[in-house]
Amino acid sequence: MAGSSPPSSEYIVEMNNSALDEMVSTAFIVIDTLFLLVFYLSRYFNPKPVGVPMLVCNTLCYVCCMRSASVGICGVGYHVAAVSVTTFQTWLQLSKALEFTYTPAVIFAKLAALLLFYQVFEVPAYRRIIVGIGVMIVLQGVVFLILAIFICRPFKYFGTQAADVSDGTCGDVMLFNKSYSIPSLATDMAMLFLPWPILSKLQMPTSEMVGFILTFLIGSL
Repeated sequence: MAGSSPPSSEYIVEMNNSALDEMVSTAFIVIDTLFLLVFYLSRYFNPKPVGVPMLVCNTLCYVCCMRSASVGICGVGYHVAAVSVTTFQTWLQLSKALEFTYTPAVIFAKLAALLLFYQVFEVPAYRRIIVGIGVMIVLQGVVFLILAIFICRPFKYFGTQAADVSDGTCGDVMLFNKSYSIPSLATDMAMLFLPWPILSKLQMPTSEMVGFILTFLIGSL
């Protein structure tokens, strides 16, 4: 920027330790793997409650989560001014790749939970609501992926802008991501509260009720 002074040496050497990001990613790789193994094990012993659609959604969700968690973020923890143009460009490219793994992971995770709800709740009105939420989730994901492709023209400019800002144009990426989070949060809340009217009417021991509540809370979250 014209007229701006170069960053100080103290500013350049400042950094946040990126080890925490790596530890969290590794932890979730292990946790997701264990949960998927338990899911497969439960289906092996009792295949009837877990249909093929739920099996497919959970598996695809796992694959996308592993892809997201294993992405190495170049230069994380440093100021942009402290890393090379090549490193920053690689980070931008990986960030774009992450958009195309994170979104399907969220979609498949939510669809797997909705399939469970659809199987458990046989009330027609509830099933219509579940289908409606599922359609909203799929449409939301498709729209996000389409916009992610076309928000920068040409597409490669999202990564090459680090080397040449005149190579193309991009829309407001931050506004785009914030706008996506609003309908995503809405479907999250709908899935969270959907089971409660039926669960509150069940007559069962307190211990079993607590188990049901925890099961659906985990499924919704």
